[in-house]
Amino acid sequence: MADDMTDSGTTPIIFDGWRSISYAVFLALVGYSVMVTVPVLSTALVNSLGFSEEQVGRVWGADLGGLSIGAITAALCLARMNRRHLVMISVVLCIGANALCMYTVDYGPLL
Repeated sequence: MADDMTDSGTTPIIFDGWRSISYAVFLALVGYSVMVTVPVLSTALVNSLGFSEEQVGRVWGADLGGLSIGAITAALCLARMNRRHLVMISVVLCIGANALCMYTVDYGPLL
């Protein structure tokens, strides 16, 4: 990894540099930090919004399903799209969806 070369030694791959790998690890840790906050957020949904435990389970199931669909979609688009465009589209979708969830207090629209 020191010379950023592939196994054949012909072309350097910029995605194998230490900065790219460090950034990828950082984003993975930030992404998985959502899973750490699930108990706190679940309690808030029950106490603040009056959701039942079953409704909270369905909300988190839909959230994990969305993460799975997003990961599969990103994997399929990765080779066909410019990575910067893919990241920007993903950021806009995530921020937009989370902003909508901040103002939604009913179970149906939140789900």
